[in-house]
Amino acid sequence: IAALGGNHGDMHVVVLIGLPEVGKPFLAKRMRQYLRFFHGASCALFDTATHTKDTIEENAQSLSNALSLWLVKAPVSINAPKLSIVGSNVHLEPPSLNRSLYPSFRASGMSFGEPPPSPQLDGDTSLPDAAKVYQGQKVVDSGRCAIVYGSDTFRTFTERWSGSSKERRRWIAESVKRISPNVKLIFIEVKVSDPVLLRNNISLKRQASGQGPPDEEHYLMVEKSIREYAKRYVTIQDDGSEDDMSYVLFINYGEKVVTNRMHGFLRMR
Repeated sequence: IAALGGNHGDMHVVVLIGLPEVGKPFLAKRMRQYLRFFHGASCALFDTATHTKDTIEENAQSLSNALSLWLVKAPVSINAPKLSIVGSNVHLEPPSLNRSLYPSFRASGMSFGEPPPSPQLDGDTSLPDAAKVYQGQKVVDSGRCAIVYGSDTFRTFTERWSGSSKERRRWIAESVKRISPNVKLIFIEVKVSDPVLLRNNISLKRQASGQGPPDEEHYLMVEKSIREYAKRYVTIQDDGSEDDMSYVLFINYGEKVVTNRMHGFLRMR
C-alpha cells in the first residue's frame, strides 16, 4: 500500500525551526516514532547542536556530510558562497542568553537551556547505519526521512542548518539539492503563542534537568531571553518570497496548522 501511495524509496529532509522553548527536540522524536511505526519509514535524528565545534563553514559541512552519508551513502561538498547580509532583514549576530537560567547544564558540561540528550541518537553516523531497524518496524520501504532539529536554539542561531533566517533556509534548500535532486525538503516551523503552553514547556524542561519547579523570576528571565531571540529570528514569510518551498506552520501544537506545497504520501502524513 505504501509503495502504491507513491512514497516507495523517497528521501526527505525535515528541518524543525522556531523560537526557543517550543519543544522542537520532543516533536522531532515524536515524528520519528510516528513515521517509523505507522508508515514504516526509516528515520534518523540530526541535532545541529552536535555540529558546533568548529567554524560555521566547517559545522555546516559536518552536518551536510552526516545527512548525505545517511541518505545516499556518500559525502557532499557544500562549496557555496558565504551568506550575505546585504539587504537582509535580520541581524545575524547570535542572540544573548542569560546563562544563569540553566546552571546545572554548565556544571555538567552540557549546552545551556536543554534537557539531557537521549542515550539513543539515530543521527550518529559513527554507526554503520544511522537509523537501525527497530523491533516492530513495518517490512516495507517507505523511504528515508532525516529530521534536523536544534537542541540548543540559542547556541545554534548562527549555524547554517538552524534555518533561523531566510538566507539560511535558502542555503539549506540549495544544500539539500547538492546531496541529491531526489531528496525532498520540508521546513516545520513550531510556533507557541499561548503563554500557558510556553510556561508549561519552561517548567517541564527545568524539572527534567533536576532543578525543580521554576519560580516567577525564572519564568520572566526565560521569557525575556525568548523576546530577545525573536528580535533577530525571521519566521517563514507569507509575502510569497518562500512560497516555492514546502513548509508547515505548526501553531500551538495543532491548534492551527498551515501548509504550503505539501504533496505526496509521506509529506501528507
